[in-house]
This record gives sequence, C-alpha cells and structure tokens, in this order.
Amino acid sequence: MLIGWYKRETANANNRELDIPEPSSTNKAALSVGASVLQYPTKNFIDGKFLVRFDPDKWKLDKENTVSVLDDVQYVSGDVWLRIIAEEIELSYETLLEVIVSNAREADPSAKLTNSGFRDVNGKRIMWARIDAKVSGIPIIYYSHIYTGPEGTVQLIGYTTQNIFEKRVEKIEEVIASFIVQP
Repeated sequence: MLIGWYKRETANANNRELDIPEPSSTNKAALSVGASVLQYPTKNFIDGKFLVRFDPDKWKLDKENTVSVLDDVQYVSGDVWLRIIAEEIELSYETLLEVIVSNAREADPSAKLTNSGFRDVNGKRIMWARIDAKVSGIPIIYYSHIYTGPEGTVQLIGYTTQNIFEKRVEKIEEVIASFIVQP
C-alpha cells in the first residue's frame, strides 16, 4: 500500500531502527483563512472533500514533479516547494509521523525530526512536523502539515533550504491557513 509516495511496509519494517520520538506537546498557534486568501482560486482534492487556496502569482504547478496517479501535486514559488498528497484512507497520526520520517531517512539516513506537534487550522486538528535533512548534500527543511480523518488523509509538505526557511515559512503557512475539510 502506498501512502503518498511512501511505502508503508518500509516504514513498518524499519520502525525499530528509526527511533522516532513521539509527537511533542509543542503546539503552534491556530491558523485560519484570511480574507485576502479567499480571493485566490481553490484546488480541491478527493472529490472536493479537501480544499486549498493558492495565490496564482506566487505559486505555479510544478508539472515535472506532479504525479498523476494519485491526488498528488507539487507547486513551486521561487525557492520554496509545496507538495500536496491526498488519499481516501484514514491513518493514525503516529503511523503518518513514522512514514514521513522513514521517507526522509531514505533520502538522508541522518535526517532528524526536530519538532512536531498539533495546531488547529480552520477548526480541524492538524499534526505538523519539521524534519531537517540533506538531499544531494543540500540542507533542506521539510515542514509538513497532515490531516487524517474519516474523509481521508492530506499531507501538505512545504520545503526549502535551511538557510532561508525562516524567511519563507510565511509563504507555506499562507497556503496551510487556507486548508479546509468539507463536511
């Protein structure tokens, strides 16, 4: 079974070796969609169960890295990338954390989960995680926000180089703040 671009069996097989800490109690401030974001076009996933809005002047579809088999798209905004993976399956947050750490460690065996926790986004509890890794020798920060529930699972994964992450995190959070789960 695939979970986004991850293989679940790999995560389970390597779980003992991963030494994944439990999600910390670090909670982030709640996010909600701002009035300025409402003017942007909506991208929906899983037959409209999940909605995200993008500023089309800031974010462009990265067609080269978009997978057509799943609801899996990648956007680029200069030197920041955002990958969105939506699936109809519901998983535990613990399993999803294992999967994202396992995937990062496939690219960089020394990848580290540096922080994680939960935040509310438009009334839904969302897990977030920060993973520091080196990909092809380039220091990268993966900043993931994940929702899972009866509607399915959505991973919003923003990433950029470590030296500019703090300057670019607002761009990622603007998109995260627009995330809505439809009733």
